[in-house]
Amino acid sequence: MIKLFGRTNRELPRIWLSLLPPASTETEPQKTVEALPPKTAIDITPAVGLYGPLVHDLPNPIHISVGSTILPDAAEDSAAHQIQADLVQALSCMRGRQPEFVSLALKQPLSETTLTGVFSALESAKTDELFKHLCLSVDGDPKGLFGMWRIHDGFEMIFLPHSRGEKEALSLFQIEAAKKRVAICTYRPLTWGTGCPLCLLPSVKEAAHESFMSPAAGLIADSCRAEGVMVGVRNWEEVEAAICSPVESPHAAAVGEAAVKAWKNPDEWRGLIDHPLPWVAKAASERAAL
Repeated sequence: MIKLFGRTNRELPRIWLSLLPPASTETEPQKTVEALPPKTAIDITPAVGLYGPLVHDLPNPIHISVGSTILPDAAEDSAAHQIQADLVQALSCMRGRQPEFVSLALKQPLSETTLTGVFSALESAKTDELFKHLCLSVDGDPKGLFGMWRIHDGFEMIFLPHSRGEKEALSLFQIEAAKKRVAICTYRPLTWGTGCPLCLLPSVKEAAHESFMSPAAGLIADSCRAEGVMVGVRNWEEVEAAICSPVESPHAAAVGEAAVKAWKNPDEWRGLIDHPLPWVAKAASERAAL
């Protein structure tokens, strides 16, 4: 499904893909990239060095996003240099192919001095046509970042964590975003910040089966409450599953409600502590200990 994304004036798919480091780097990255259909929107920030060289030859309809993280106490010059270094790295990895979107990932609001350096570097890069649209990626304090965003209106799109376990950010930003014509793309629909897909939990699987949906499709549809939703994928099977997921379903709420109960239940997580995938085992150990 294609949707007009606010001030970008671009028609983009509602389901975006975040390309995550795979379990194996031998053949999986190439297969993952080859599975991307035309007009897919992808974020390669989590593994720009791995996927950057592979996206160089993708057809133009692929929409690419890269990101940069700035520490809240960074000085003006160091913030500008960090932005420039991250853009140079991304462009180098993509062998000169330009991303359409650059997202600024922040955990806390930046000081005015730091913001001056950041926007100076970004405006210069945009003038040089190194990218087209600037995005804000909320990766921490939503209230503080909301206040900063209301004052500084240079962002054309916002990435927000959202799920039934993380509702605060979306409800805070959505009304103001509509006034500013700024599109919102939510993220973390499958992990809720844990690093482990909740679709592996027994009760989530059961609820999805009873709703005639896959667990991942149910969670994606339940989380798509804005213009778009970004789904993390590690291989070509996950790419195909995400792309085929519905963005709306009358059955998704049942899967979401089951996920809330499972997310809070340590017993649900204990069965995944010995999972062969390290990021799943780590998240399960942490959740089981709560």
